[in-house]
Amino acid sequence: MIPESDGVLEERLAAREPPYKSAAEAKIGRLLDYLEAPFFYHQPKLVLDQGRFEVYYPCFSLPTRDGLVVDYAGAPDNWDAEYRRRVYEFNRIPSVIVYPPELTGTDWPDRLAARVLAAGPAGVAREEEPTRPCWREDPIRRIQGEYQRARVEYRHRQIYGYTQGDYGSP
Repeated sequence: MIPESDGVLEERLAAREPPYKSAAEAKIGRLLDYLEAPFFYHQPKLVLDQGRFEVYYPCFSLPTRDGLVVDYAGAPDNWDAEYRRRVYEFNRIPSVIVYPPELTGTDWPDRLAARVLAAGPAGVAREEEPTRPCWREDPIRRIQGEYQRARVEYRHRQIYGYTQGDYGSP
């Protein structure tokens, strides 16, 4: 549990922290620091949303936890947060959405830490079997792989005048 701090400590920490947009995001960021979980603050994340690629800026991205996203909703009835959770789920990005009532009480750090730690590497509880299919069977990764191969072949044609499939013959 994180001890409550006074104003002096807040001022000292503010100089070493990212410019948080709200006090609640600062609380979550300090909890992640306390858990020694490295994170990126508002790092762009490319997601597929209704057939179009969109760039989302989740509050916290944890690269060491398979890209886990911790997003602060800002209001208890924020419909956008639930929509984002479904988009993250569709894109197989593990996510934890935090609502303001969850940051109240004396045991909020323990509850939130349990939720973040329970979201395992595949975004499911560690006791369960991962439901994510093999990457070869995953249609999203297959499409991304085909797109990447097409980009590489196009770039090879641009630079060298041939593709790797031509075995080096111009």
